Amino acid sequence: MKRITIFILLIAVVLTIASCQPTPAEPVVVSKNDGRLQDAIYGEPAEPRRYEAEEKWAETLESSDGRLTVRIDAGLSVPCADTYPVYRVSAADLTETDVESVYRCFGGGSQLYRINNPTVKIKSYYDEPIKYNKRLIEAMRNKDDPEHKKYLSGFGSEAELALAIPEIEDNLERLMREQAKAPDDYDKTPVDIRLEKSTDDNFPRMMFEGVTEDNGMTISAYVSISPARTMQGINVNYVRRGAGIVPDAEHADGTGEDIPGAVCSYSEALSRAEQILNDLGKFYYLNDSYTSHADDRYFYTFRFVPIMPNGEAMSFYADMSDTRTAVSIPWQSAYINIIIDANGEVVSYNQFSSIEFGKVLNENVRLLPYAQIQETARKYLLLSPNYVWSVYEAGQEAVHTYLDVTDIRLGYIKISEKNNVSSGLCLPVWMFYGSQTDEYIDQNHSGWILDENNQFTYEHDPCHAILCINAVDGSIIDLTQGY
Repeated sequence: MKRITIFILLIAVVLTIASCQPTPAEPVVVSKNDGRLQDAIYGEPAEPRRYEAEEKWAETLESSDGRLTVRIDAGLSVPCADTYPVYRVSAADLTETDVESVYRCFGGGSQLYRINNPTVKIKSYYDEPIKYNKRLIEAMRNKDDPEHKKYLSGFGSEAELALAIPEIEDNLERLMREQAKAPDDYDKTPVDIRLEKSTDDNFPRMMFEGVTEDNGMTISAYVSISPARTMQGINVNYVRRGAGIVPDAEHADGTGEDIPGAVCSYSEALSRAEQILNDLGKFYYLNDSYTSHADDRYFYTFRFVPIMPNGEAMSFYADMSDTRTAVSIPWQSAYINIIIDANGEVVSYNQFSSIEFGKVLNENVRLLPYAQIQETARKYLLLSPNYVWSVYEAGQEAVHTYLDVTDIRLGYIKISEKNNVSSGLCLPVWMFYGSQTDEYIDQNHSGWILDENNQFTYEHDPCHAILCINAVDGSIIDLTQGY
């Protein structure tokens, strides 16, 4: 089977950042539009009123070079609010006490251990690869198997598919031989929860990691060493329940739906996740949810964002953990992911960069009219390259791209201040979501597995909006940079 290498380049269009004007005692992010953001935040609050916008936007746009079509067919989501405050926010401290609280919630007081030989592969390490290879062989051999068509499209023909099976069988036998020789368990030492400096100089941080005695659960925590301790998190993972193999939202099966035949319903899984947050004293709001599967395992995934002092949710977040600029991002957005399996068991709890709300900078900032937001969106959606562009190698780029905008929302996000890691703003923005479809000359001119129309569609999840516009000054927010 041909080796596919895919590079996804997300290039966000940003305006030139204006030089700083004399600032008040309270520092603020300087607008990309000649200080208009600063003026709006420190201007008089607007009179309370409901924001006026259309319920739907339907329009088709074409780029001047004819290679990009933007199809807008989206409902608009606007909060039921009469005021839009702006907050100063900062990254909250993460302490050993916080880690202990999370562990008590999940570990029940069990002894934690440090693995002294983490690179050693014990018998249980091989369980999933062996199971996967057995399932793969079964699906490749059986033409009636639901997964057979997927593998056939990758190999091109039944003959080539059949030729690949012996190699997979050899790999399966190798894994089974290695498993037979592997030790039953790791060499481990009892530990208490203590954040200690990491030896990794590329990412200076305080960290802790421990496992329960049966290796069924791991808990880890990290806090970057910086003036604001800006990149931080706590992770609880039950590896034997599938942690680490769960697909992301791009491979979701559905949203807010029951998993067919599951012991645990969607509502029951959500209640379990919300109870965890309640037990931890976390005031977070459900931002997104979906069901997904990996092999024969099925999961409910819930993403929660902080609730602001006015009771509204921070509607959006941006996951920077897998971007090329992750190390340079001042501080990550705050959110919590909880994954529950089809049996109602917790698979993982992932807490990222807790946030503290500080001073209210404006009790009701003036938002730009919706018509002005539309004009800005029309302009930047058509700017090339202002969308995800996939490249396999020279000569194999898409010949036409379609951006389908299907969801537009007004809500809140944390934006960073350039060259300031200690604080930022929580303010209203417009987010544009949807999908991108790349069309190629033929099946051989792409790194993707294409459909019958020589097209591949990439769904944008809440981590990767097509476009983000500051609702106060109309500037474009680059989510890979946080401002």
